[in-house]
Amino acid sequence: RLFLLLEFQRFLFRVFLCVLFTEEDVKFYLAELALALDHLHRLGIVYRDLKPENILLDEIGHIKLTE
Repeated sequence: RLFLLLEFQRFLFRVFLCVLFTEEDVKFYLAELALALDHLHRLGIVYRDLKPENILLDEIGHIKLTE
């Protein structure tokens, strides 16, 4: 299962590279990313592996951070 998840994650990253986002899309995703990092920080968690491959979208378009 882990292998399938990693392959799907790589696939999504490649899709992101091919998609042009509107300015509104970029603002939305950056705001969600900032909120996610702030939430982790408030819990005392330092997220040290922030990179495009670790940012996924769920089925309704919200980001999820992975490792």
